[in-house]
Amino acid sequence: MMIKKPRMSEEELKKLIDVYKSSKDAGEVRTRIHCLILWGKGYDWATIKDVLMISDGMIQEVTEKYKLLGIESLTMNHYEGHNHKMTGEQEKAVIEFVKEHFVASTKVVIKWVKEQFGIGYTTQGMQEFLVRHGFVYKKPKGIPGKHPNEATQRAFAKDLTSIIEKTKKSKYIF
Repeated sequence: MMIKKPRMSEEELKKLIDVYKSSKDAGEVRTRIHCLILWGKGYDWATIKDVLMISDGMIQEVTEKYKLLGIESLTMNHYEGHNHKMTGEQEKAVIEFVKEHFVASTKVVIKWVKEQFGIGYTTQGMQEFLVRHGFVYKKPKGIPGKHPNEATQRAFAKDLTSIIEKTKKSKYIF
């Protein structure tokens, strides 16, 4: 581990550490800031790579962005979240469709939404939509068929008995 002289002032490092500690994003934003703190303290790239398990390219990107645009460029999160694709009326129509029809698969709902509204959904997206609106998936259970009534059973037994009697009289016995 090679530490050279610091590349940033103590004040700059303190600001970065404060931003790091106050950041609620445990992912990439904190990694970028951590990278910048280590770089600012004078650590060499090999050490930063080893400690943070990142590439040379990321270290270069982080340091260059910081030099040109400041810390704000590293803390910006461009994720906008999910904008629900359907309007409220369309969602109500889908809910009614699912309630009125036996839907065994989300693929049926996805196809119906595509045909009705021209909006594409993934299987996971439609599952989340349905769960969000109170639907649950339960795997169907096999139910045995109904037993025939007693009269039908007696008639079948009588026919079977007569067939057995005929085969006993026959010379071909299996």
